[in-house]
Order: sequence, then structure tokens, then C-alpha cells
Amino acid sequence: MKAKEYLMQLGLLEARINNMKAELGMVRHMLQDMQGISYTAPKVQVSPAGDVTGKNIARCLHLEQEIEDRTRKFIALKHCITGQINSLDNAVFVKLLFMRYVEYRKLLEIAGIMGYTYQHTRRLHGYALQDFAAHNREVLGLSG
Repeated sequence: MKAKEYLMQLGLLEARINNMKAELGMVRHMLQDMQGISYTAPKVQVSPAGDVTGKNIARCLHLEQEIEDRTRKFIALKHCITGQINSLDNAVFVKLLFMRYVEYRKLLEIAGIMGYTYQHTRRLHGYALQDFAAHNREVLGLSG
């Protein structure tokens, strides 16, 4: 695995957690809407899908557990990646990689913060990734 792919895992995992939270919100909203159904009116048709409310409740419970599990994994990965970035010897690389992969900032924004041109920031980013890979060969599955 390349250093950039490894570091980008953090943003991908957080995006997946956020998507699951959004799905959970929609399912909960559907459950709340179903509470407003009148049960005194005669039934016209029975749903062939069976117990929709029960399925939605089960879906909520599953999503809550999955979100909790992935959040634990995210926190551990964030702690690990932050430690690996902070273990580098070059303070500029540490700052740049932290802003890019932990704070999810764009290189153009990082350039402005650090007072560099965009091109210089891109070049530094490449060097920082090389340095990260050299310091974390085992984690990345690289030999040597």
C-alpha cells in the first residue's frame, strides 16, 4: 500500500460513518412518521413485506452497532496515524501531513496557511509522503 492510500483511509472511514449516520436518521424518521398512522380505521390491505416497523427497528439497531464499531476503529486509526505523522523528524512534513490527512485540508489551503506557493506545497507533500513511507515501511507492507 502506498503512503497516500494508507493516510487517506482515515477520511474514507469517517465518510462511511457519516453516511451510516445519515441512513440511521432517515430510518428513525420513517419510524416516527409511522407512529402517526391511525389504527382505528379499518385495514384495507396487508403489506406483503410483513412487519415493516419491526424491520426498521432491527435496521436501526444494526446501524447503531455498526456505527459504534466503526467509530471505535476510526478513533484507533486516527490515534495511530497521528502518532506516525508526529514521529517524523521534519516539522514541516509533520504539519503538512497532519493538515492534509487528519484535518482534511486541501493543498491550496495548506499553502496559504504555511505561506508557500501551491506548487511548492505540492512538492513538499510528495517529499513528506516519501519520508512517511520510509519511516513506516512495515505498516505499509513495504520490504527493505
